[in-house]
Amino acid sequence: MKTVYIDTKKINSVQLLQDYLKEQLELPSYYGGNLDAMYDALTTIREDTEIYISKYENASDKSFNRYMERFLHVLHDAEMENEYLTVIIDKTGI
Repeated sequence: MKTVYIDTKKINSVQLLQDYLKEQLELPSYYGGNLDAMYDALTTIREDTEIYISKYENASDKSFNRYMERFLHVLHDAEMENEYLTVIIDKTGI
């Protein structure tokens, strides 16, 4: 089983998040680095994969907060679609 830990205290931008996920999930070079591409990539995983993520909140960065909320929805939707994917959101941090 593949396990990916995403500590959002260390990831504070869309680019860092997308780069980290691309590396950790071993996504192909043509991966688009956006939420649509993320959904597509997550729903095509064919090995048991767990993604642990700490819930991101930063009072000074409302824009990234909104992105992270959308990202969490994508993770949830992909988990519902893909039996190989489990997403665990830790609201207290990893």
